[in-house]
Amino acid sequence: KENYIEYFNKEKFDAVIGAGVEYSLLLGEIKKNISAKVIGWQHSTYGSYFEKRGATGYGLMKYVRKCYSELDAIWVLTNSDKKEFYSNLGVKSKVLYNPLPKNNGTKTTYEEGRVLFAGRLKREHKGLDYLIDVIGKVSTEVPNLSVDIIGDGPSHNWLRSEIERNGLTGVVHLVGTTDNVYQFYGKASVMIQTSRWEGFGMTILEAMSCGVPVVAFHNYGPDEIIRDSVDGYLIDHYDTEKLAKGVVKILKQPELKKQMGKRAIERSQAFSLEKILPLFKQYLEEATKGL
Repeated sequence: KENYIEYFNKEKFDAVIGAGVEYSLLLGEIKKNISAKVIGWQHSTYGSYFEKRGATGYGLMKYVRKCYSELDAIWVLTNSDKKEFYSNLGVKSKVLYNPLPKNNGTKTTYEEGRVLFAGRLKREHKGLDYLIDVIGKVSTEVPNLSVDIIGDGPSHNWLRSEIERNGLTGVVHLVGTTDNVYQFYGKASVMIQTSRWEGFGMTILEAMSCGVPVVAFHNYGPDEIIRDSVDGYLIDHYDTEKLAKGVVKILKQPELKKQMGKRAIERSQAFSLEKILPLFKQYLEEATKGL
């Protein structure tokens, strides 16, 4: 703490932003010892920070309330989180969405039966067990199904063994990490997201910007991005039967997926950098007002 205090005061920053819970707690702790305004920028859900055993803030709510109440501003990813932070911590926050990266004009060609999943391969977080269940159900309805799974992580080997155990080796392709995820968005007819919790969902935005409808479980991020039955489907936790039916419906109805895809592109533009950046600047100016 002494090193941070010395550095911040020496550099005479107007504001210091703590990204995530650890640095938000740190800034709340040292707020009275530095001249800069301090902002806590939350990049995941309230629940994943404070309600899951093993999380940084789990079991420390008295300390968390103390530190967060010291912050000059708190930024969260969704309106659902804004409500959670207020009802549980008594702190007010502002919603700042993650901006959509530019995709260089990529639009999907809707290859028949082509499904995409993208995310870090962590079984519990990303609901990989649900993903396998959904793929198995869809494969019985769509003979030419081809699923690309992009990403890597600690559950890679588990996922590979589950694919083999469920007889999906010829259906599922473990792509791993890639520098050009848009080559896969450019072929997909639908994206699946099976996360147990999701703070926002950048891959959802990326897919939608290419015209790919997304079928996801209700979550903070997906609920804020996807318009149910307009540019994708939002499915109740954790109804793999309904999620699979949503995927099959899109795959089997070419006009539906194109209509949804067109609306998905339109929806993604609400999160463009051109729209988010002015809000970021506004929030920063509000937090540093009076300096």
